[in-house]
Amino acid sequence: MLANFVVAPMDEEIQDIADTFGAAYSRYADDIVLSLDRTADRAVCQEIISAVARVVTHAGFRVNRVKSHISGPGARKVVTGLVVNDAVPRLTKVVKDEIELALYHIKKHGLLSHASRRHSSDPLGYLNHLTGLIHFARSVDHAYGARAMEQLNSVLKPYSEMIQMLRTLNATSINSKYAFL
Repeated sequence: MLANFVVAPMDEEIQDIADTFGAAYSRYADDIVLSLDRTADRAVCQEIISAVARVVTHAGFRVNRVKSHISGPGARKVVTGLVVNDAVPRLTKVVKDEIELALYHIKKHGLLSHASRRHSSDPLGYLNHLTGLIHFARSVDHAYGARAMEQLNSVLKPYSEMIQMLRTLNATSINSKYAFL
């Protein structure tokens, strides 16, 4: 809420630009998207991008030129990790592959081994990341996310005592940091 409050004036200026060009404006955190219903040539799109970049820069932010692009009609459009070409957003193959590979490798090699292979020194942190990713997937594609969560629970059954021990140790270490309070 605080971030939205801070960028509200910027949102208003970008909305004005969108209105001028007949575009729909949306922003999620730091991802800005302008969508046009009508076909616009590249020069118009570049004009929109330049106008938005001026507003963003004036607000004290930097435009990530690598993430700034024009997608034509029929092109695959991905916003905040979701494919938004259709009426209903859907998960990218990258997100599904990450979940499925994690489930496969945890089942085959074990949680600690897989977390280590992912260069995570904190297996509980990795597990929290994976669980969050599955919850995100479920919010977009409920059936897929529910199946993935069932599979995660299934592959983690042999590790339930270890996970509980990690949670206990993690809570103990957090509490010991502030033992002097």
